[in-house]
Amino acid sequence: MSFLTRMRTELGLLVLAGLVLLELSMGGQLSLAQGWGRRVGIQAGHWQTEVGATCPDGTREVDVTVAVANKAAHILRGRGYKVDVFPAPARYTHNYSAAAFVALHADQCDALSYGYKVSRWHGTRGSGTNGSGDATDQWVNALWSAYGAATGLAKDTEPGHFTPCMVEYYALNPTEGGRICTGHPKADQENWTQVHGVSAKTPGAIIEMGWLSGDYAFITSDAGQDKMALGIANAVDEFLNKTVPPPPDQPPSDNLLEKLRRDIEQKIAEESAKLEKRVEEKINEEADRLEKRIEEMIQQEVERQLNQLCGAPALLWIGIAIIVVGRSKAGK
Repeated sequence: MSFLTRMRTELGLLVLAGLVLLELSMGGQLSLAQGWGRRVGIQAGHWQTEVGATCPDGTREVDVTVAVANKAAHILRGRGYKVDVFPAPARYTHNYSAAAFVALHADQCDALSYGYKVSRWHGTRGSGTNGSGDATDQWVNALWSAYGAATGLAKDTEPGHFTPCMVEYYALNPTEGGRICTGHPKADQENWTQVHGVSAKTPGAIIEMGWLSGDYAFITSDAGQDKMALGIANAVDEFLNKTVPPPPDQPPSDNLLEKLRRDIEQKIAEESAKLEKRVEEKINEEADRLEKRIEEMIQQEVERQLNQLCGAPALLWIGIAIIVVGRSKAGK
């Protein structure tokens, strides 16, 4: 067994032992509900369907939503959440179960409007909630609060800006049956399909993160998108620290053991990569040291040989001189 293979095996056993200890510390149970309670879904609006709003300079809504979704997921994973980043096609969010779900969008760039807005399924235009005070209302309010605090953007509570495509957003539809909002009123009226969004027990919301008109400079910049992502992540923290989500309608499609196996494999791969890098660095260090030592030894040997070559004629001339002097004395 090679050194790296042995290290991979040992790392795998360490990770597995850690998981067992975690299970024991939690009373011997790692339930599906516990794993689900730290899972968050983020949909990047228009991703893999079409580009969404497009500005005259070529700026596309989908580029904003994908960037912010990935940044928010990175922050949340660093905080210990399981995060699913979804493209726009409805099949990805069908009956999806999680502690919270949010669809990210940005408003069009053909109007001099500004601000962000949030809504749930059939939310009231202007507030985005339905007044029930349930978990979904709390999720909407957390997004209003945390996103505004992180970005400094204004709230857009103009009722007319809460379009049917927003308050009846397909990914939030909790039942079988509903329309896909295409953004074209005539098509929306004529084309109905069986669309089921996230699970009825998954708190879901849509956020229009700003306008590609009045908020253009902010929401298209890296610094602005960092703050937008932070606002989404902070909203998750605020919401889940205040609420205890209900159990999912059904267990996730893949079981807990499969998830643990994937987590272990990922951890082993990460630690193996780090180990291989350290080994490579050590090998390079030793190779450099050995090369330097060999150069020094070669230099010393060259100097020694030169000294020998230069020293032999000198000794010969000294010997001749002694002989000559000796004969000269003898002649006298």
